[in-house]
Amino acid sequence: MFGRKNTISSVVTEALKDIKPEPREVHSPLDDNELKAHIRVTEALGYEPPALLEAKLLNYFKENGIKVYDYNSVFNYLKGKAEAQEKKFIWRPLRPQDTEVGYSWGGFNEHGSYHKHWDYRPYTHAVPLRVLATVEKIVERFGNKVKFFVSDYAVPRPDPFIMVTALDVSTLVFDYWDEPDFKG
Repeated sequence: MFGRKNTISSVVTEALKDIKPEPREVHSPLDDNELKAHIRVTEALGYEPPALLEAKLLNYFKENGIKVYDYNSVFNYLKGKAEAQEKKFIWRPLRPQDTEVGYSWGGFNEHGSYHKHWDYRPYTHAVPLRVLATVEKIVERFGNKVKFFVSDYAVPRPDPFIMVTALDVSTLVFDYWDEPDFKG
């Protein structure tokens, strides 16, 4: 009787791993007036806590109609795809400047991990122009404060997701493409 909940949970998790996550609209944690007030005061103080940077990112996504994927759903989906081919999925920096000392998460070469190591070198495959245009807009607004990572699991066509994050800021997965024809 006590083991039944775990069995049901694992069956549900197993079934969900094959369902590609769908993006959702962003909800900013601060309304426009609160965000403007925080920005004004923190800029005057020369202080930008990670929570405010995250609020700015979410607000920017909301204003520009950029949807996000639930990270846990993306994680489970990619884990399922990778394990079906006896691989692990990792996050690779999009650009060389996204490779940072101090950024790491997960155990080395575990699902969803990133470390400053050769295996986690910048992403080597083509990225659709629409995704690069979104990255360009985010970089224009946030500059070096944010870093971009692409999922990869060492198969010819891993159908990657892309995310943006910063130190102590949540990961925001904002796009996906279906290789090799870049649908999605």
